[in-house]
Amino acid sequence: LYLCQPSDTSGSATFRVQQVDYTLQPALPPMSTRQESLPEVPRAAGDTLPLAVLDTFRLEQEGLYLLRTTSGATQGLMMQAGTYPLITRVQDMTTPLIYLTTSAEREALYSTQDKKAAVDSFWLKIAKDKKLARELIRGYYTRVETANKLYTSFKPGWATDRGMIYIIYGKPHNVSVSPDAETWIYRESEATPYVKFVFTKKENTFTENHFELVRNREYEENWYSTVARWRAGITNL
Repeated sequence: LYLCQPSDTSGSATFRVQQVDYTLQPALPPMSTRQESLPEVPRAAGDTLPLAVLDTFRLEQEGLYLLRTTSGATQGLMMQAGTYPLITRVQDMTTPLIYLTTSAEREALYSTQDKKAAVDSFWLKIAKDKKLARELIRGYYTRVETANKLYTSFKPGWATDRGMIYIIYGKPHNVSVSPDAETWIYRESEATPYVKFVFTKKENTFTENHFELVRNREYEENWYSTVARWRAGITNL
């Protein structure tokens, strides 16, 4: 990682990098009434790594970090191993399946020794044949990678609200953007009914790319029917 100098600091500025105590939480379903737990800003004291402008540094653990300047400016940094935002590791294939799987299926996926075989078995069970399974895998994880590229905030893009909706519903037919919100519209078709999702931009110490879905119990039927189509092996979603 290469630490660049912020525009509002002098060449003599120093930085401190501190890991944030945050456990990744995937997005809650659109009809959920629970509130997402956000990462807390760590106190300035504690284990930090001091750096000067243009220093290079190495992070040993995946997770969320906070960069602080002597002037008080902060910037979040999310570190992911592998080839993020691309999906090349089996563990990167397992966790995004939370939106399609039951609790029993997830427990089996997480507890098995051969996770690659378990992931393949999940998709084969849905598709009933290898050709369709490959199509579903390609379609699903292409969306996961796109979500990672576009919606990463203080957590991977697939785990954000916009990432969740993009993965399950695909690219919206219409997107309206304002300074503090995005509205996604999926037009009605033979396979799916009309649905609209509104995401509001929230201030966040770690990122300027944090949007929260305006959740509603009325999404429940639409959500479960769309997930059911994935689980029925339907690829034109």
